[in-house]
Amino acid sequence: MARPHWMTGREVKDADHPVTINIRQHHINEAVSQDGENCVAARCTLQALDASHVWFYRSKAYIAWDDDEPILRYQNSAPLIRKVIEILDDSERDNSTIEPGLYTLLPPPPGQRLGLNRAARSETPRGPKRDRGHRVMGRMQATR
Repeated sequence: MARPHWMTGREVKDADHPVTINIRQHHINEAVSQDGENCVAARCTLQALDASHVWFYRSKAYIAWDDDEPILRYQNSAPLIRKVIEILDDSERDNSTIEPGLYTLLPPPPGQRLGLNRAARSETPRGPKRDRGHRVMGRMQATR
């Protein structure tokens, strides 16, 4: 999915605190599959948290609280992905199996933060290579 137009040219920052959303049955009934702005979690976030814009991918969510502020990036929790997003996006599964309830949007973990240099660190010392010796398979007997 391409990014929506309202994200173009805006600063994106990682969220610092988790946010809990309460998905209700009417969010599930009005949801549109494969649409980051009209999925179950997006509809709930727009309504309950009074966000101006939201966009949900499978593992990340982008929320704009105001038109002037940076967009905050959240990681979708495992229960939200498993019990809501995967079911909605699967055309062979019935949306009635989506469970209403409380779900959490988490700040991205340290290893997935924006601006993190993920290039392999070749200068990292790994220590000298150890000689592990030879492996002996079976027993040998000397003849007399």
